[in-house]
Amino acid sequence: MGKLHLKELKPADEIISRLHVAYGIEEKRGSLKVLGENLGVSGSVISGWRDRGVPDEKIARATIDTGFIEIWIKTGEGPTHKKAATNRDTSYVQQLDKREARLLDVFRQLDPGRKDRLMETAEDMLAVVLALEGKAKEEGGEDKQRKSKLKISDPDMGGFF
Repeated sequence: MGKLHLKELKPADEIISRLHVAYGIEEKRGSLKVLGENLGVSGSVISGWRDRGVPDEKIARATIDTGFIEIWIKTGEGPTHKKAATNRDTSYVQQLDKREARLLDVFRQLDPGRKDRLMETAEDMLAVVLALEGKAKEEGGEDKQRKSKLKISDPDMGGFF
């Protein structure tokens, strides 16, 4: 992901203004700090984007956090929200908590091979957890289930358990 080129899009100030709209932040003194808190950067970093351009990954994060469409944030053209663009239910986008949004942001930055490995690891981890939960319930309840989870030590699973 690169930075936005001013030739292709409207000036960075306009993109920053649309980011304010997407997050529901009124543009006034101190609003860059509030916007930065939502995007994981300082207000001074956002101020620097006026000269350097807004990083694509921050626009992608805003689309995840807010449900606004990326092309609208970049250009101001087209529908603003995913629901306006399609009839599909996209309410799940707004239901992501900050950890889920961060995980998705990290996942999108990985190359395809690493994405595949991460997915396999997560699916393996889930299968083991579900199997252990099922076994613990069969053996007699919550206390055994909790103890079973604490005893897991599988080096092939990268120590996630």
